Amino acid sequence: MKNSISRLTIITTLKPMIGNFAIEQTNSVLSWTKLSINPKIIIFGDDEGVPEFCSKHNGIINILDVKKGETGMPLVSDMIQQGYKHCDEYIMYLNSDIILLDDFSETFKSFAIKYPTVKSCLLTAQRYNVKNYHLIDFNNVEWREDVINSFVGEYESPVGVDMFLHKKYNYESIPDFSIARCAFDTWLMDHANNYFEMTVNMTATVKIYHHYGLWYQGNKMMERDWGMLFSNPEFVANYKLMNDNRDKNSYRPSILQCGYKSIYSGYDIIFVKQ
Repeated sequence: MKNSISRLTIITTLKPMIGNFAIEQTNSVLSWTKLSINPKIIIFGDDEGVPEFCSKHNGIINILDVKKGETGMPLVSDMIQQGYKHCDEYIMYLNSDIILLDDFSETFKSFAIKYPTVKSCLLTAQRYNVKNYHLIDFNNVEWREDVINSFVGEYESPVGVDMFLHKKYNYESIPDFSIARCAFDTWLMDHANNYFEMTVNMTATVKIYHHYGLWYQGNKMMERDWGMLFSNPEFVANYKLMNDNRDKNSYRPSILQCGYKSIYSGYDIIFVKQ
């Protein structure tokens, strides 16, 4: 990576390293360690198996102390604010069940080179949901081809967002959303679309593979159940925070409402108005 490009810091939190969660999160986090841009990786929290996973893999930073909501779920606001203290110029909150390949690295590098003076920005992409997946063998030099050929699925709605790549301190104040309870992503997306200099939909040049697996509710693994989610107290609290703190005069929570999109122009990646 050229010296003119600031190193990216990726922050996240993990569910307990049990069952399919261990597969999903191992695949995802280790894929980040293989990126050509060599990101700094910070994992918040101390759920079962998380400190052991971080210590096993060199270079992954584990911060145990993170503020939590009433039911013990980490707060997005605290993770991002703590992350700012550990990052250079660019930081990305990313859900821990997302695999990244180097199409992401190339798009990020292209943006950083082309827009060195932009003060506020958000880069994101629609997630690609994969229901059938397996533990990746990272010792296999063709592991990336395995992902591309085997992890087959379909794109999520442009409202569901798992990736928030932005510049340090762009989010000066964030309501105290609990993680993994929806609504926080809607607020972050809407706020960026309304107030940042540039918001970029990278879907055309970046494929982010999302393990579409079980949910973690009430300290246990469970099948996806939207009815139960909507009645969850933390979801209700997050949804109220979103509505109380959003710009009601201009509600733009979708990736499709970003001002720009990334596209291929020959071998180059460029950014055009969306």
